[in-house]
Amino acid sequence: MAGLRLYPAIVQGSTAPASLVKALRLVQRDDHCDVIVMGRGGGTLEDLWAFNDESVVRAIRQCRLPTITGIGHQTDLTLSDLAADQYAATPTAAAAAAAPNGEQLAQLLIAIRQRIYRCGLRSLEYCAQRHDSLSARVRHPSLVIKQHTQRLDALHSRLSAAIVTHQRSLKFSLFSTIHRLETCSPLIGIEHTQIKCNALNRQLRYLGIQLTQKHRNHLQSLANQLTTLSPRETVARGYAIVRDPVTGTVVTDASQLHRGARVQTEISRGWFEATVTELQSPARPTHQLNNAARKRLIKTDRGY
Repeated sequence: MAGLRLYPAIVQGSTAPASLVKALRLVQRDDHCDVIVMGRGGGTLEDLWAFNDESVVRAIRQCRLPTITGIGHQTDLTLSDLAADQYAATPTAAAAAAAPNGEQLAQLLIAIRQRIYRCGLRSLEYCAQRHDSLSARVRHPSLVIKQHTQRLDALHSRLSAAIVTHQRSLKFSLFSTIHRLETCSPLIGIEHTQIKCNALNRQLRYLGIQLTQKHRNHLQSLANQLTTLSPRETVARGYAIVRDPVTGTVVTDASQLHRGARVQTEISRGWFEATVTELQSPARPTHQLNNAARKRLIKTDRGY
Protein backbone atom coordinates (compact mmCIF):
# COMPACT_ATOMS: atom_id res chain seq x y z
CA MET A 1 0.00 0.00 0.00
CA ALA A 2 3.01 2.33 0.41
CA GLY A 3 6.20 2.71 -1.63
CA LEU A 4 9.58 2.57 0.10
CA ARG A 5 12.81 4.42 -0.68
CA LEU A 6 15.97 3.76 1.30
CA TYR A 7 18.49 6.51 2.04
CA PRO A 8 21.44 4.93 3.95
CA ALA A 9 23.36 6.95 6.53
CA ILE A 10 26.00 6.37 9.20
CA VAL A 11 24.22 6.27 12.57
CA GLN A 12 27.15 5.89 14.96
CA GLY A 13 30.49 7.60 15.38
CA SER A 14 31.95 11.07 14.75
CA THR A 15 30.88 11.13 11.09
CA ALA A 16 27.30 10.11 11.85
CA PRO A 17 25.79 13.65 12.33
CA ALA A 18 27.02 14.90 8.96
CA SER A 19 25.85 11.70 7.25
CA LEU A 20 22.37 11.97 8.80
CA VAL A 21 22.01 15.64 7.80
CA LYS A 22 23.13 14.83 4.25
CA ALA A 23 20.56 12.01 3.99
CA LEU A 24 17.75 14.31 5.20
CA ARG A 25 18.63 16.94 2.62
CA LEU A 26 18.84 14.30 -0.13
CA VAL A 27 15.31 13.08 0.66
CA GLN A 28 13.93 16.61 0.35
CA ARG A 29 15.87 17.32 -2.84
CA ASP A 30 14.64 14.13 -4.56
CA ASP A 31 11.03 15.09 -3.71
CA HIS A 32 9.74 11.50 -4.07
CA CYS A 33 8.52 10.94 -0.51
CA ASP A 34 5.56 12.05 1.57
CA VAL A 35 7.01 11.16 4.99
CA ILE A 36 10.46 10.41 6.41
CA VAL A 37 11.13 7.55 8.87
CA MET A 38 14.48 7.92 10.66
CA GLY A 39 15.40 4.76 12.56
CA ARG A 40 18.17 2.60 13.95
CA GLY A 41 18.46 -0.34 16.32
CA GLY A 42 19.13 -0.17 20.00
CA GLY A 43 22.45 0.57 21.63
CA THR A 44 24.15 2.35 24.48
CA LEU A 45 23.81 6.05 25.12
CA GLU A 46 27.15 6.63 23.37
CA ASP A 47 25.96 4.64 20.34
CA LEU A 48 22.86 6.84 20.03
CA TRP A 49 24.67 10.14 20.75
CA ALA A 50 24.74 11.19 17.08
CA PHE A 51 20.96 11.73 17.32
CA ASN A 52 21.56 14.31 20.08
CA ASP A 53 23.82 16.42 17.83
CA GLU A 54 22.62 20.00 17.27
CA SER A 55 23.03 19.85 13.49
CA VAL A 56 20.84 16.73 13.28
CA VAL A 57 18.16 18.25 15.55
CA ARG A 58 18.08 21.49 13.51
CA ALA A 59 17.91 19.55 10.23
CA ILE A 60 14.88 17.61 11.51
CA ARG A 61 13.09 20.79 12.70
CA GLN A 62 13.78 22.57 9.37
CA CYS A 63 12.68 19.59 7.26
CA ARG A 64 9.61 20.43 5.15
CA LEU A 65 8.41 16.78 5.16
CA PRO A 66 6.77 15.10 8.18
CA THR A 67 9.41 13.18 10.12
CA ILE A 68 8.87 10.08 12.32
CA THR A 69 11.75 8.79 14.45
CA GLY A 70 12.24 5.27 15.79
CA ILE A 71 15.62 5.31 17.49
CA GLY A 72 16.72 2.50 19.81
CA HIS A 73 14.35 0.69 22.12
CA GLN A 74 11.33 1.87 24.09
CA THR A 75 13.42 3.27 26.95
CA ASP A 76 15.70 5.29 24.69
CA LEU A 77 14.87 8.97 24.03
CA THR A 78 17.03 11.44 22.06
CA LEU A 79 16.76 15.09 21.10
CA SER A 80 15.95 14.01 17.56
CA ASP A 81 12.82 12.25 18.92
CA LEU A 82 11.73 15.51 20.53
CA ALA A 83 12.43 17.52 17.36
CA ALA A 84 10.51 15.13 15.07
CA ASP A 85 6.83 15.54 14.18
CA GLN A 86 6.20 12.11 15.77
CA TYR A 87 8.41 9.55 17.44
CA ALA A 88 7.89 5.84 18.06
CA ALA A 89 9.38 3.51 20.63
CA THR A 90 11.08 1.30 18.01
CA PRO A 91 11.87 1.44 14.27
CA THR A 92 9.11 -1.13 13.66
CA ALA A 93 6.56 1.09 15.40
CA ALA A 94 7.77 4.08 13.36
CA ALA A 95 7.26 2.18 10.10
CA ALA A 96 3.78 1.12 11.22
CA ALA A 97 2.91 4.74 12.01
CA ALA A 98 4.04 5.88 8.55
CA ALA A 99 2.34 3.13 6.50
CA PRO A 100 -1.47 3.23 6.29
CA ASN A 101 -3.60 0.22 7.27
CA GLY A 102 -5.21 -1.56 4.29
CA GLU A 103 -8.63 -2.04 5.88
CA GLN A 104 -8.72 1.54 7.09
CA LEU A 105 -7.84 2.79 3.60
CA ALA A 106 -10.59 0.65 2.06
CA GLN A 107 -13.15 2.03 4.53
CA LEU A 108 -11.87 5.55 3.87
CA LEU A 109 -12.26 5.09 0.10
CA ILE A 110 -15.81 3.80 0.55
CA ALA A 111 -16.65 6.80 2.74
CA ILE A 112 -15.14 9.19 0.18
CA ARG A 113 -17.12 7.57 -2.67
CA GLN A 114 -20.32 7.91 -0.67
CA ARG A 115 -19.61 11.57 0.07
CA ILE A 116 -18.85 12.25 -3.60
CA TYR A 117 -22.10 10.52 -4.61
CA ARG A 118 -24.15 12.50 -2.09
CA CYS A 119 -22.49 15.78 -3.12
CA GLY A 120 -23.12 15.05 -6.79
CA LEU A 121 -26.74 14.14 -6.09
CA ARG A 122 -27.29 17.36 -4.13
CA SER A 123 -25.67 19.38 -6.94
CA LEU A 124 -27.95 17.78 -9.53
CA GLU A 125 -31.01 18.46 -7.39
CA TYR A 126 -29.96 22.08 -6.91
CA CYS A 127 -29.34 22.55 -10.64
CA ALA A 128 -32.76 21.06 -11.43
CA GLN A 129 -34.47 23.40 -8.96
CA ARG A 130 -32.52 26.34 -10.33
CA HIS A 131 -33.50 25.41 -13.87
CA ASP A 132 -37.17 25.18 -12.94
CA SER A 133 -37.01 28.55 -11.16
CA LEU A 134 -35.31 30.30 -14.08
CA SER A 135 -37.66 28.68 -16.59
CA ALA A 136 -40.65 30.06 -14.71
CA ARG A 137 -39.14 33.55 -14.70
CA VAL A 138 -38.00 33.67 -18.34
CA ARG A 139 -40.55 35.19 -20.72
CA HIS A 140 -41.04 34.32 -24.37
CA PRO A 141 -38.51 36.14 -26.61
CA SER A 142 -41.19 37.51 -28.96
CA LEU A 143 -42.99 39.13 -26.00
CA VAL A 144 -39.76 40.70 -24.76
CA ILE A 145 -38.96 42.03 -28.25
CA LYS A 146 -42.45 43.49 -28.60
CA GLN A 147 -42.23 45.28 -25.23
CA HIS A 148 -38.82 46.74 -26.06
CA THR A 149 -40.05 47.82 -29.50
CA GLN A 150 -42.97 49.69 -27.93
CA ARG A 151 -40.67 51.33 -25.42
CA LEU A 152 -38.25 52.32 -28.20
CA ASP A 153 -41.10 53.93 -30.20
CA ALA A 154 -42.21 55.89 -27.13
CA LEU A 155 -38.68 57.10 -26.47
CA HIS A 156 -38.29 58.11 -30.12
CA SER A 157 -41.46 60.19 -29.97
CA ARG A 158 -40.36 61.88 -26.74
CA LEU A 159 -36.92 62.60 -28.15
CA SER A 160 -38.33 64.14 -31.34
CA ALA A 161 -40.65 66.40 -29.33
CA ALA A 162 -37.81 67.40 -27.00
CA ILE A 163 -35.57 68.30 -29.94
CA VAL A 164 -38.24 70.54 -31.49
CA THR A 165 -38.92 72.25 -28.15
CA HIS A 166 -35.22 72.80 -27.51
CA GLN A 167 -34.70 74.29 -30.97
CA ARG A 168 -37.57 76.73 -30.40
CA SER A 169 -36.13 77.72 -27.03
CA LEU A 170 -32.67 78.32 -28.50
CA LYS A 171 -34.13 80.37 -31.35
CA PHE A 172 -36.11 82.58 -28.94
CA SER A 173 -33.06 83.03 -26.69
CA LEU A 174 -30.90 83.98 -29.68
CA PHE A 175 -33.39 86.61 -30.92
CA SER A 176 -33.71 88.02 -27.38
CA THR A 177 -29.94 88.31 -27.00
CA ILE A 178 -29.58 90.02 -30.38
CA HIS A 179 -32.24 92.55 -29.40
CA ARG A 180 -30.53 93.37 -26.08
CA LEU A 181 -27.18 93.81 -27.80
CA GLU A 182 -28.72 96.15 -30.34
CA THR A 183 -30.53 98.31 -27.75
CA CYS A 184 -27.69 98.74 -25.22
CA SER A 185 -24.12 99.23 -26.41
CA PRO A 186 -21.39 97.97 -24.08
CA LEU A 187 -19.34 101.12 -24.74
CA ILE A 188 -21.64 103.12 -22.45
CA GLY A 189 -21.14 100.74 -19.57
CA ILE A 190 -17.39 100.70 -20.17
CA GLU A 191 -17.21 104.50 -20.04
CA HIS A 192 -19.16 104.72 -16.76
CA THR A 193 -17.03 102.00 -15.25
CA GLN A 194 -13.83 103.78 -16.33
CA ILE A 195 -14.96 107.04 -14.69
CA LYS A 196 -15.84 105.24 -11.48
CA CYS A 197 -12.50 103.41 -11.44
CA ASN A 198 -10.58 106.67 -11.91
CA ALA A 199 -12.45 108.30 -9.01
CA LEU A 200 -11.84 105.33 -6.75
CA ASN A 201 -8.17 105.30 -7.73
CA ARG A 202 -7.73 108.96 -6.79
CA GLN A 203 -9.57 108.43 -3.52
CA LEU A 204 -7.44 105.40 -2.72
CA ARG A 205 -4.21 107.30 -3.34
CA TYR A 206 -5.36 110.21 -1.16
CA LEU A 207 -6.35 107.89 1.69
CA GLY A 208 -3.07 106.02 1.35
CA ILE A 209 -1.06 109.24 1.66
CA GLN A 210 -3.10 110.40 4.67
CA LEU A 211 -2.80 107.05 6.43
CA THR A 212 0.94 106.83 5.76
CA GLN A 213 1.51 110.35 7.12
CA LYS A 214 -0.60 109.59 10.20
CA HIS A 215 1.39 106.46 11.01
CA ARG A 216 4.68 108.26 10.31
CA ASN A 217 3.77 111.04 12.77
CA HIS A 218 2.67 108.51 15.39
CA LEU A 219 5.88 106.53 14.95
CA GLN A 220 8.00 109.67 15.26
CA SER A 221 6.12 110.62 18.45
CA LEU A 222 6.79 107.19 19.95
CA ALA A 223 10.45 107.41 18.96
CA ASN A 224 10.75 110.81 20.66
CA GLN A 225 9.13 109.42 23.82
CA LEU A 226 11.48 106.44 23.84
CA THR A 227 14.47 108.72 23.38
CA THR A 228 13.32 111.00 26.20
CA LEU A 229 12.65 108.12 28.62
CA SER A 230 15.73 106.05 27.75
CA PRO A 231 18.27 105.46 30.55
CA ARG A 232 21.07 107.08 28.54
CA GLU A 233 19.09 110.31 28.16
CA THR A 234 18.32 110.21 31.87
CA VAL A 235 22.04 109.82 32.65
CA ALA A 236 22.87 112.66 30.25
CA ARG A 237 20.59 114.98 32.25
CA GLY A 238 22.77 114.50 35.36
CA TYR A 239 21.31 111.36 36.89
CA ALA A 240 23.28 108.20 37.64
CA ILE A 241 22.49 104.46 37.55
CA VAL A 242 23.79 102.43 40.50
CA ARG A 243 24.41 98.68 40.07
CA ASP A 244 25.71 95.80 42.11
CA PRO A 245 29.24 95.27 40.65
CA VAL A 246 28.95 91.48 41.07
CA THR A 247 25.48 90.70 39.72
CA GLY A 248 24.93 93.82 37.58
CA THR A 249 21.52 94.33 39.25
CA VAL A 250 20.26 97.93 39.30
CA VAL A 251 19.95 99.30 42.85
CA THR A 252 16.51 100.89 43.20
CA ASP A 253 16.15 101.16 46.97
CA ALA A 254 18.42 102.05 49.87
CA SER A 255 17.43 98.83 51.60
CA GLN A 256 19.49 96.95 49.00
CA LEU A 257 22.70 98.55 50.34
CA HIS A 258 24.66 98.60 53.54
CA ARG A 259 27.64 100.55 54.80
CA GLY A 260 30.86 99.37 53.19
CA ALA A 261 29.08 97.90 50.16
CA ARG A 262 30.75 98.33 46.77
CA VAL A 263 28.61 99.83 44.02
CA GLN A 264 29.18 100.57 40.34
CA THR A 265 27.83 103.96 39.29
CA GLU A 266 27.16 104.79 35.63
CA ILE A 267 27.22 108.46 34.58
CA SER A 268 27.01 110.27 31.26
CA ARG A 269 30.47 109.38 29.92
CA GLY A 270 31.61 106.35 31.87
CA TRP A 271 31.30 104.70 35.23
CA PHE A 272 33.13 104.41 38.51
CA GLU A 273 33.03 102.23 41.60
CA ALA A 274 32.37 103.61 45.05
CA THR A 275 32.00 102.43 48.63
CA VAL A 276 28.86 103.22 50.62
CA THR A 277 29.87 105.19 53.73
CA GLU A 278 26.45 106.48 54.77
CA LEU A 279 22.84 105.49 54.13
CA GLN A 280 19.83 107.78 54.45
CA SER A 281 16.20 106.84 53.81
CA PRO A 282 14.29 109.12 51.42
CA ALA A 283 12.08 111.82 52.83
CA ARG A 284 9.06 110.30 51.15
CA PRO A 285 8.67 106.52 50.65
CA THR A 286 8.40 105.17 47.14
CA HIS A 287 4.82 103.99 47.72
CA GLN A 288 3.72 107.64 48.19
CA LEU A 289 4.81 108.58 44.67
CA ASN A 290 2.05 109.19 42.22
CA ASN A 291 1.28 106.49 39.66
CA ALA A 292 2.72 108.42 36.73
CA ALA A 293 6.10 108.89 38.42
CA ARG A 294 6.25 105.22 39.52
CA LYS A 295 5.50 104.00 35.97
CA ARG A 296 8.13 106.35 34.58
CA LEU A 297 10.78 104.96 36.95
CA ILE A 298 9.86 101.36 36.08
CA LYS A 299 10.00 102.08 32.35
CA THR A 300 13.38 103.79 32.76
CA ASP A 301 14.90 100.81 34.63
CA ARG A 302 13.52 98.20 32.29
CA GLY A 303 14.20 100.07 29.06
CA TYR A 304 18.00 100.41 29.59
